[in-house]
Amino acid sequence: MPRTALPFADGFYQSQSRTLLDKRVVNLVPVVPEADAPSRKVLVHTDGITQFADVGEANSRGVIRFSDGIPYRVIGNSLYSFDSAGTKTNHGTITGTADVGMDSNGINIAIVDPEGDSYFFTPATGILESNNGAVFLSFGQATSVAFKDGYYIYTTDSIFFTSSVKTVNDGKDFNALDFADAEINPDIIIKAFNDHNQMYILGSDITEVYRTIVTEGFPLQRIAGAVIPKGCAARNTVIPFDSSFLFMGGGSNERPAIYRAVGSGVQRISTRSIERIIQAYPQATIAAARAFSYSVDGSYFACFEIGNNTFVYDQTATSLTGKPSWHERQSGITNATGFQKWRAIHGIEAYGKIQVGDDRSGLVGELDPDVYKEYGNPIERFWTTKPFQADGDPIFSHELELYMETGLGNDDVEDPVIRHDYSDNGSRTFTDEITRSLGKKGEYTTRVKWKRKGRFPNTRVLRWKTTAPVPINVFGLYANAEATGSG
Repeated sequence: MPRTALPFADGFYQSQSRTLLDKRVVNLVPVVPEADAPSRKVLVHTDGITQFADVGEANSRGVIRFSDGIPYRVIGNSLYSFDSAGTKTNHGTITGTADVGMDSNGINIAIVDPEGDSYFFTPATGILESNNGAVFLSFGQATSVAFKDGYYIYTTDSIFFTSSVKTVNDGKDFNALDFADAEINPDIIIKAFNDHNQMYILGSDITEVYRTIVTEGFPLQRIAGAVIPKGCAARNTVIPFDSSFLFMGGGSNERPAIYRAVGSGVQRISTRSIERIIQAYPQATIAAARAFSYSVDGSYFACFEIGNNTFVYDQTATSLTGKPSWHERQSGITNATGFQKWRAIHGIEAYGKIQVGDDRSGLVGELDPDVYKEYGNPIERFWTTKPFQADGDPIFSHELELYMETGLGNDDVEDPVIRHDYSDNGSRTFTDEITRSLGKKGEYTTRVKWKRKGRFPNTRVLRWKTTAPVPINVFGLYANAEATGSG
């Protein structure tokens, strides 16, 4: 019986027919080693979350790191800052419930509730004030704000307008003549975003690009020919990412996908599988989607939350494999069924850590690779393989072995375990679980095997699950199996 290495570390892809392909990788990251290793791909555990602060109310609505490195968060109806020890300071009231837009000119922070009020906060004085002057309000409901070359740029559904330069009243004045609308296509304006000192005005169907001009009056001028033929479907998915930016959207008469801006064009980075899930949601859910990006250990991640799903794009793995690499994050236990979103939102680097807000409480957390719980709660990790088959011939599976890190027992769990089941009917139903030990503390030679796996007539999907609070790092999957001719 030949011993065969099987692929096991691919990312998420769920086809329209789950019988064809129903691969899921949840709270594990497919990694491509950049040096000689036993496997071309491995699975490593995602970070846990430790508590950094708790404001005791509502949930996160937005975050910015000011120029002095201090993070400011809108949580519930308050604006907070946090020092490096997690001590919070409440700076006043921000009304509403929607996620807010935030940017800074280095003097103050502009805050926009796209469904309500706008504000300025000046850290040097501690003053939080409403941005409710007559000229500002005359432009209509502000929906986003960005900063470029001394000016704040605000958007409404139909126009974008600028503040005074920051040397004039700290950028808090407005002129009724300093506005413009989309010049090429009169679609709904979704968001203003500054990338590499170019101002992108993202509409619902297209994106126009502007530069700053030195002249009296309105300071922005459209760059001739700089038009991206895709618009934005969800303003809170426009995020900086590895020298570029990402967003969820599409062109005229297109359903949304996820794109990366590349010069005056875009690169589609979502898969057909992810797009099918996104597009199944109603328009209001799509518009409420949000994202954040972060980098750790040389990997660039972009986390997109929509409805009950959190999908994570891995730029490093994508570059090394040549095809989009995605995995899932979730909070809570589903026993490897259904979808459940990750609670971490509004991530930002602060004090040498990746800090995250929370979608269900006033907690602020830090991602930690050496922690295997979220705020003390279990993390469920599971993955499924592609269907294995031998051109339709029956296969006898004598033994399976996961080559993985073992000897993992600790103070939380003396003898951690992993559970295995499989499906011979296209992921419709799975067998009873068979549990194996991952080894007590120091039992590093523990081998994780399942014997006498029986005969399967056509295809078999393999699945593993664990909630053990230990590092789950899988380096290989091996099978002793033989095919028998059908004719």
